[in-house]
Amino acid sequence: MARPWDISGDDIVGWAARAEAPALLPVLVRRLAFATGRLSRFSMRGDGGTRLGGWDGVGSVIDGPPMFLPAGTSGWELSVREDVKGKLDEDFESRSANADPLDAATSTYVAVTGRRYTKKLEWAAIHRSQQVFANVVCLDADDLATWLELAPSVTRWFATKLGRIVDGVLDLETFVEAWSRRTNPALPSSLVLLGVDRERAAATVHDWCGRAAEQSRVLQVQADTRDEAILFAASCLLSSAQREHWVSRSIIVESRESFRALAAESGSEDLLLIPQFDNAADAAGQFKGRIILPVGSDEANKPAAVLDSIPYGLIARALGDETMSISRAEQVARDSGGKLSVLQRLLGHPAAPRWLQVSEVRALIPMLFVGEWRPKNEPDREAIKRLGVSADDLEAVCTRLSTCPDAPIEIDSSRWHGLSFRWASPRDAWRALSARVSATETRNAVNVAVDILAEGDPRFTMPKEERFIAPLRRKTLRHSGALRRGLARTLVMLSIFDEDLSRVLGTRGDRKSTRLNSSH
Repeated sequence: MARPWDISGDDIVGWAARAEAPALLPVLVRRLAFATGRLSRFSMRGDGGTRLGGWDGVGSVIDGPPMFLPAGTSGWELSVREDVKGKLDEDFESRSANADPLDAATSTYVAVTGRRYTKKLEWAAIHRSQQVFANVVCLDADDLATWLELAPSVTRWFATKLGRIVDGVLDLETFVEAWSRRTNPALPSSLVLLGVDRERAAATVHDWCGRAAEQSRVLQVQADTRDEAILFAASCLLSSAQREHWVSRSIIVESRESFRALAAESGSEDLLLIPQFDNAADAAGQFKGRIILPVGSDEANKPAAVLDSIPYGLIARALGDETMSISRAEQVARDSGGKLSVLQRLLGHPAAPRWLQVSEVRALIPMLFVGEWRPKNEPDREAIKRLGVSADDLEAVCTRLSTCPDAPIEIDSSRWHGLSFRWASPRDAWRALSARVSATETRNAVNVAVDILAEGDPRFTMPKEERFIAPLRRKTLRHSGALRRGLARTLVMLSIFDEDLSRVLGTRGDRKSTRLNSSH
């Protein structure tokens, strides 16, 4: 049974009659050249560039399959015109009259047609005998089909251009474009490269790409989620000085079965695979080519490139420049906590966060109300208990969720105040958990918040000039500043109640907001 990426000469002949074929044929040939050869120079205009004058492509080949990539300097003319011989003759005559910028006497003339031409060898021999060029080669649809067999990544990409569904694999550009389109407005994929730390990580990836494969076959990239690590790796390759080389040789592999199939194919040793499936490190030994191993925050074993959160200001600037108003961009950037996965959800990506799958998710409802707390503060622990869960249980869940992929909890460790737990993005937490909050839990949270925030500050019982030593005299609020700060933020969030949060909480959320405000 034929596989979707099994492409024959007949398939290419049928495709050559399509409207998009003239613009796409140069892209196909360019990718095949970069996928199978060592090139010191190779340029070929695709898309709109095909309408310009001069050579369709020029190259300088160090090494490659000689039947498709003649060594040395070459000039290329491409066509999908049905009148094959007429077009071949016209192009040869034009380039014979003006071969600039090439030296015809030392260059190979390569003619490529997307049609089938049974007299290609005869045509090449006749024009070679004219001794205008050092050599003349003619490739037709059957040759392109054979060339594709040497380039597994290009074959799968081209199969999608034929309208076929190729399961289990994605090319770099398709993955990045799909990532950007998950949200409304679309997010620029360049976000993943922002920040000094990420620039250093990108330099690590580019340095690894520049080494011989024998020196280092596998590179680990760690991010908050595996999805973000893949986006980072793909964006690094697409922004590389050797972009065409890596676009033509790289594949994002979605399943272990597809990984095995690629590893077994001819030419796979020249590929760069980016596995998207679980436990991909176990499969690395099956493959002789390069691997960028993307891992989440809980998977890495000495990763070479580690991605930290993106500074809010850089996110806001990028969004404000391209997709939304500055004020909206600044708000969304702050709410994201510098996490791309959260940013996507805030802008409409429907995927639920993975941390919602934990069995103890109900224990997080008190955390939703307090927002932040200190587990070593006994009054904080009492407040958590009043909200319906033991402090020990919540501390265990918070600890676990501070290290998982797409971690919703952050740990803040202060020399003076001790460790505290807080939401990485309170807004994202409310979007994820609000539907699980009952009216009884809301009323109870109102009572707890009022009791804590209404507590008088004992500092103000001291003379004004002595208040700075209040902590030494134990004249402090019982509950931690973290808990009070978190409760205050929750009240503010529910009282402002903007459109995004309203869509999640609905009218019940409006009632919660009213109760909290009227009770405080």
